[in-house]
Amino acid sequence: MRHARILRLLMPMWHHKEKQIALQLRQNVLQLISDNIVDESAYKKLDRINGYREVRFKKFDEALSE
Repeated sequence: MRHARILRLLMPMWHHKEKQIALQLRQNVLQLISDNIVDESAYKKLDRINGYREVRFKKFDEALSE
């Protein structure tokens, strides 16, 4: 599935939540950079959001709740 990226175009609603997570993560990182925050734990917390869909969704929710 990793190499079948064309599915993102063919099935946009399936990937909607992933796209929202990616945008939110980018905004959080850019906010940390623009605020000039050098808190390594904040960056590591965002960096740990990886894995399969269900795992990523769960880790993202946990990271936002902290």
